[in-house]
Amino acid sequence: MVGHGARFQPLQQAIKALHQEGKLGQACFCEADYVHSLQPFLAGTTHQWWRHAEEGQFAVIGGGCHPLDLMRWIVGELEEVSAYGTRKVLQQVEWQDTVIAMLKFSHGVVGKCLVSVGAPRPYAMNFSLYGTEGTVENNKLFLKAFGQVEAFSEMPHSLLTEGHACVVELEHFVQCLDQGQLPLIDVREGAKTVAACLAIAESLASGQAVKVITDF
Repeated sequence: MVGHGARFQPLQQAIKALHQEGKLGQACFCEADYVHSLQPFLAGTTHQWWRHAEEGQFAVIGGGCHPLDLMRWIVGELEEVSAYGTRKVLQQVEWQDTVIAMLKFSHGVVGKCLVSVGAPRPYAMNFSLYGTEGTVENNKLFLKAFGQVEAFSEMPHSLLTEGHACVVELEHFVQCLDQGQLPLIDVREGAKTVAACLAIAESLASGQAVKVITDF
């Protein structure tokens, strides 16, 4: 089992249900941001391996994996990515601390993923899904069925914080062991998210759009 905690958050599960049940209509655009200042961690002694050049584009692989996995889980598989990056804050590392990736999903959905692990600001992992019948922006919801209103409704779920859903994840894992079930995020699911991360890293290096290979 791979630990992508966002899948275990009630808000994200509610958004997935809205999409699966057709309440948002057909998805047309999806975006997610992972913003988390890693400077305090790099200044300590416990995360020095993050600096290693052989780890590749760590901001994408270590941070961007979470919003990318969430988008895959809710919207569908990624087909192609095109990315740009820069390093303005974390001069002590060899990877870009800010990355923007344009995404092409299956079924004609387009999207965006922002990863920022350098800029000083509080943690956030934002998620938005725009559909033909409604839109979700974090815990804000608008459905066409609401009529001509000028404000979003608020869903009864809190936003994602830096705290991880480790307890819920572990309970799920133990239950899968006890009952002989596949976990929500098995090794193949985890590998498909890594494939998306590696495609973004390749696009950063080449300056070209890169296909995401997930047929395994």
